[in-house]
Parts: sequence; C-alpha cells; structure tokens
Amino acid sequence: MIQHNTGNEIATIDSHQSAVATLVDQAKTHRIVDDFTRGQAADLRNALKTAERRVDDARTSRAEEARLAAEKTQREAAAAGMTKADAAELADLVKQDVIAQPAPAILQVAPPPPPPRTIASTSGAVASVKRLWDFELKDVGALATAYPKTVDVRRGAVLDLLRDLERDGATEAALENAIPGIRAFKSERVSG
Repeated sequence: MIQHNTGNEIATIDSHQSAVATLVDQAKTHRIVDDFTRGQAADLRNALKTAERRVDDARTSRAEEARLAAEKTQREAAAAGMTKADAAELADLVKQDVIAQPAPAILQVAPPPPPPRTIASTSGAVASVKRLWDFELKDVGALATAYPKTVDVRRGAVLDLLRDLERDGATEAALENAIPGIRAFKSERVSG
C-alpha cells in the first residue's frame, strides 16, 4: 500500500520539529554558572530528549494507526462483497482520513524558571537571591512508612526527592505536603 502524507500531518510534525529546534537553540545559548543553571540545563536536556522521542513516536503511531484502519476496512469491504479494487480504494481513503485527523499536542514543556534575582550594592558588589527547597520534619513515622529510604532523614535525599517531584511537574503548593511527615517549603538564599 502507498503511504500518503497529508499537509496537516506534515505541518503538525514540522511544528513539533520546530519546537525541538527551539529547545536546541535554548540549550546552546544556556550558560551554566551555578547549581541553579546546571539544573536548568538538565531540564532542557530532558525536555529535548522527550520532545524528540514524542516526534518519532507520533510519526510511527500515526502511520501504524492508519495502516491498521485501512486493513480493517479492506477486510470488512471484501466480506461485504465489494470488489477487490473498490475495497482497496476505500481502504486507501480511510487511511488518508486517519492521517488527516489533527494530532494531539506532542510538546508540553513548562517554561524555564525565572532567573535568580540579583541585588547590586552601591559599592558594586552583586549578590543573587535564589529560592531553594527546604523542609522541617513533622512526623517521622509517616515519613518512614512512605519513604523508608529517607528514615535516616538525610537532608540531601529529601531535597533530591523534592527536586525530582518538581521536575516531574508538581507545583510548589502540591509539594508542600507531598512527602508524608515533612512540610516542604522554599526559602530564599543570598549568594554572591
């Protein structure tokens, strides 16, 4: 069977490829100067890998979905008594219809976090203010039940977990009580 690409399918994939190119440009111009910007670079890298994989998956799944729909239509048409040529033509039309359907959005990338605030003094010294995760222990039993690995309450492990949850899309409000036994919050730290 001949595979047809409609203008709509090509435009959708082109728009996603354009979004991938934008992420690549952002990654190329991103400067790593501290842990915060290193985290932003890692987020960009992960978003890029995810976007590229979704573009490839979209191409593959659309073609496969169209092929299966065409085969099913051809079988049903032949069973209904249509000629082989008519069944093949109908299957080709169904395949084109499936491909022409608008594809769901592939890229769902959160905008990068705002850069840290900078403060300049009259003497010329510059410092930046960052919002970093912190926590206080509310109930060690609840924490031990939910995340046994953190029972030792190693600060780094808890902060890593908070950062991972945030990277996965959890909001600041949701993260405040996301880990049983801990109240998480962001505190401002001045560096410079």
